[in-house]
Amino acid sequence: MKTRLLTLLLALAAVTIHHTAAGNTAAPRPPANPSYYLLVSDFVNSMVAVQTGVPAELAGNPATTTVDSSYIYGRAPLYRGNSTDGVPVGTCAASFMNSKDTNNRVYSAISNFLSTDDGMIVTWFTPTFLSNLELDSLVNGMVTKCRVSCTTLIGRSSPYYGKRYSLEVSSSDGKIWFRFKRIP
Repeated sequence: MKTRLLTLLLALAAVTIHHTAAGNTAAPRPPANPSYYLLVSDFVNSMVAVQTGVPAELAGNPATTTVDSSYIYGRAPLYRGNSTDGVPVGTCAASFMNSKDTNNRVYSAISNFLSTDDGMIVTWFTPTFLSNLELDSLVNGMVTKCRVSCTTLIGRSSPYYGKRYSLEVSSSDGKIWFRFKRIP
């Protein structure tokens, strides 16, 4: 076990050293306030649903507070905010875990992931109450304001790594917008 771990660590170090030696020591400067969007129709057309329900042990229990639920995943290409060329620059994916209680309130826990071809990778969570369990309501539930820190892929340099941003996610004209403002 220790030998395998040591071999893996040495291989990772060799990849990192090779990557640095190949001239990738200075990553390009990231834009200060990047913005991206996805098309809601692309996102909805990619969605898959995982069957959910009340656990069998709780079925028929009058104390159960969840009367309906759904788990849905979707992903869509991202486009640069000022782009009109239709060329994707990354991907956004989200998982929606939803439950409807006995008071007809719909709660959604949304896990979001965004990655761009130039190295930005961020994740964030959006807990929210929705008007219903319809797909358009779920996708528009992604709207939020939050602070995020960028991560990166192992072995790949990123000009965004460790940078912090204020992120505003909004919805208009069939698009979900992701607007980042750098936090110094």
